[in-house]
Amino acid sequence: MRALLLLCLPAALAAQTPPDLARERSEFAAWLARAPNSPYAAVSLSPARYGPIRNPTPPRFYAFSATAEVTGPIARPARPRTQRMLTLDGVEVEATDAGTFDVRWGGRVTSLRVYRVPVPGTEESELTIYFRDSTNARGTYPAGRFVTLIPLPDRRYRADFNRARNPFCAYSSVYPCPIPWPGNEIPAKVEAGERYQAHDDRPVRARP
Repeated sequence: MRALLLLCLPAALAAQTPPDLARERSEFAAWLARAPNSPYAAVSLSPARYGPIRNPTPPRFYAFSATAEVTGPIARPARPRTQRMLTLDGVEVEATDAGTFDVRWGGRVTSLRVYRVPVPGTEESELTIYFRDSTNARGTYPAGRFVTLIPLPDRRYRADFNRARNPFCAYSSVYPCPIPWPGNEIPAKVEAGERYQAHDDRPVRARP
């Protein structure tokens, strides 16, 4: 089964990509294509209402880059606050401000806002960054992408932009699209993670 899933990716890309990341991408492509709760399911159930799929399947990714992994601490806020926001799947949640995470990219350092975002339907949460960069609408989704911070043993965290993902509104107009978090824009091309190629010309409507 794993060998079959790997066929979802170009052979050259799979060969260059670490096995765990290649497996994640293949499983994600299979989930998009087959799962009844994937973003494509709404389109297949009512194509007349939701229109064509916005992004081709299987999803496309930039080639793996070892320099796309950024590590560092989170600068905690003096007074954490909560904020209602949309997650990547368009579900509104009450997220908590976790602080800022510095990302050095293209010779510059950008402080990105991090939120602790509940995972709908579970008691778990993830440290999430919703960011924009200079590839938006030029190879990646115009509204931005999400990346999750992974805790390391020494109170540091890792943001692997090879694992950056599109919000679900990139695949189907049925999903509301989150607006970019103020200030979370890297002034360089983050050519890592999931790419985007539109199949229609509908405007993307962002919601807070």
